[in-house]
Amino acid sequence: MFLFYGWVAWIILEWRRLTRKTQLHKALIERFASSGELQTFLVSESGDRLFKSLSMGALTPKDKILNSFSRGLIVALLGISLLIVSFVVPDLPEQASFFLAAGIIVIALGVGLLLSGLLSMRIGRKWGLFEK
Repeated sequence: MFLFYGWVAWIILEWRRLTRKTQLHKALIERFASSGELQTFLVSESGDRLFKSLSMGALTPKDKILNSFSRGLIVALLGISLLIVSFVVPDLPEQASFFLAAGIIVIALGVGLLLSGLLSMRIGRKWGLFEK
């Protein structure tokens, strides 16, 4: 439950941060009187930094695949730990069955992420994404 609330808090804080960043960029761009001034600014080094910051951390296909592997491994290990907890707490059958069911579902999700990463890697190699 604490993990869920922490995740919700992180989502809200991240959303607020991105909203403020977007408002700042919008206000900066609106300060230019003409399109010529804006074009001159965008060609400069400061404009290049602004343009790069607008990308919001776009990842390469290789990075996305590696993220899929790492998330899949973490989720699968979480599922395995839930299964272990279900066998450690046999005195409470209701909780044990909950942990068993949750463990199976979470392991399936982790394996799905790992398989997604493998499939993406195979397709990426076939399309030549990694040679560039």
